[in-house]
Amino acid sequence: MTVSALDALPHWRVSIAKGRTIYIEGEPSSTLYRVESGCVRLLVDGTDGARQIISFLFPTQLFGYCLDTRNTSAEAVTDVALTAFPISAVIELGAHNHKAAIELLDTANEVVRRLAHHFQGVSHLPADARVMWFLEKLSREPAISDGRLPPTIRLPMTFGDVAAYLNLTPQTLSRVFRQLEGSHSIHRAGSRVFVVDAIVAA
Repeated sequence: MTVSALDALPHWRVSIAKGRTIYIEGEPSSTLYRVESGCVRLLVDGTDGARQIISFLFPTQLFGYCLDTRNTSAEAVTDVALTAFPISAVIELGAHNHKAAIELLDTANEVVRRLAHHFQGVSHLPADARVMWFLEKLSREPAISDGRLPPTIRLPMTFGDVAAYLNLTPQTLSRVFRQLEGSHSIHRAGSRVFVVDAIVAA
């Protein structure tokens, strides 16, 4: 959805403090959000009662487009600034604008794609490859990576979040980071800052 098309609709800014819930899975859905700054995590409830992080969202990304009830929960990883749009107005836009309707459908399908990519990334890869897959994903996020090669990545989320997203124990994640540093695939440039030396070409 283009910025200009959405910003022509009624909208308002929302500030959410780090760690606060934006909405809960299963509650009525009435608002589409766009991340302006910070990082948001999307979660789903597992059959065992555990919560699974399925995605991290960064500036310009949309989330929350559900016609009835929320299909995930959303929480602020950091202090976040959001722009909120009434879903009723967004639907009306799609009804009168063919291109917007296609982009809306794409937005609605984004959660499914995130789930599929997440499942592929954490189900079929060994632990070290999962971590590299995640770091490579982050290297393409302008809000996280410096855009240089090799990229420097500043993690906005905790290592606990990363472990939950990759379906690893915190102990395994720590061991993998040490192994990747030992193999010179990455090196630390701060407490949660890494240079991904293995990424040397676009």
